[in-house]
Amino acid sequence: MRSADEAINIYCMVTEDYEKGCIDQKQLAEKYGISEEAVRWCTQYYGYCHTKAKDGKNPLIESDRIEELRRLL
Repeated sequence: MRSADEAINIYCMVTEDYEKGCIDQKQLAEKYGISEEAVRWCTQYYGYCHTKAKDGKNPLIESDRIEELRRLL
C-alpha cells in the first residue's frame, strides 16, 4: 500500500488533470498507473487538494478518506 504522501500526490495530479478538462477516467488511470476506481475516488473528492482548514491542515489528509484512497491504490 502506498504512503499517505504518495496517495496525496497522485490525488493532486489526477485532480489537476481533471480540472484542465481531462475527464476520461480510463486515460487518467493509464497515465498514473492506477485503477479507474481510484480515479473515480479522486474526482469524487475533487477540490480537497488545496483546501486548508482553519488550523492549516488539509481535511483530506486529516480524515479517514485518505485511507480509502490508499487501499484503492
